[in-house]
Amino acid sequence: MYKPKLGGGIGLRSVFDINRAASIKRFWNCCTSTSVWATWMQKHYCKNLSMWKLLSTLWTHIWKDTANVRQIALWHRHQEDSGIWVWTASPNGQFSFFSAWNIVRSPSQPFDLCNTVWFPSHSPKMACCLLRALNDRLLTAGRLKHFSVIDKDTCVLCSNEPETIQHLFFSCSYSAYIWSLCKLKLGLDPSVSSLQAEALNVQEKFSKKNKCYVLARLVLGGAVWHILEGKIQ
Repeated sequence: MYKPKLGGGIGLRSVFDINRAASIKRFWNCCTSTSVWATWMQKHYCKNLSMWKLLSTLWTHIWKDTANVRQIALWHRHQEDSGIWVWTASPNGQFSFFSAWNIVRSPSQPFDLCNTVWFPSHSPKMACCLLRALNDRLLTAGRLKHFSVIDKDTCVLCSNEPETIQHLFFSCSYSAYIWSLCKLKLGLDPSVSSLQAEALNVQEKFSKKNKCYVLARLVLGGAVWHILEGKIQ
């Protein structure tokens, strides 16, 4: 979830990463700024100590967090002959919150189906539902039984087989009927029988130059959403 959309998330930033980036910014400003606030903080808290040598056992919780990230700031600083400190994590040498966040956040692998899930005119709720389905994170009866939430994992739509992602969206007779209509209208390969392959098929066949680019993706997300909605009802 806490990943960029290009990395397979929904674009939310982790509060933990934001807090660390803010601590780096606070520490950098205290060390490099000549503002009244920075001067007062150095005299009031540091006295004769260098900001770069702060101990994390001192003062308030905020200052402990600030001191704990000083090593990250040390790794990305460079002092020029003029005495000016340069932030090496930015191309222009200027500190930015975004560059600090990029340093502390966990890297993510590229998500190949990003433009199939997130595209112009997408429905947020359907896009999130499709993303969870592609990552097998929907609350199917099989997953609920695995976590001992329910006793039976039988599909509620057909009552024939255990309810997994594969069964819910392709093997179930209810879902198969919906998919057959969608594929017929879009001219998709009827032999495809997995959600990942179906999404990849839509992505490859309907490029941005195709007039059905948005429509095909809306159909894919809408089919997944309404099948899940039918299961819940």
